Amino acid sequence: MIDRKDHKRRIDADRLRTLIKERTSIRAIGREGVYNEKTIRRGLSDGYMSTELIFYLAYILEVSVDSFADASMEYPRIMMKNIKFEKEAWSK
Repeated sequence: MIDRKDHKRRIDADRLRTLIKERTSIRAIGREGVYNEKTIRRGLSDGYMSTELIFYLAYILEVSVDSFADASMEYPRIMMKNIKFEKEAWSK
């Protein structure tokens, strides 16, 4: 079994809450269907999120990952292209 802690990164939960509140809401992000609202809330309360969720939130909020998370920008850009594709598919 894979140890999930290795794939999670520390986030600045207060900063992320502020960014979400300024631009949208947790419910609106959850309604898009890529990540559940409960997953986002759980990550905010734990102070840790998966790298995929971190990059997805950065894409949705249109901010740099470094502004709220301790994650490297070395994450594959292919992931961001897939998220963009999924988001466009959901909006149709």
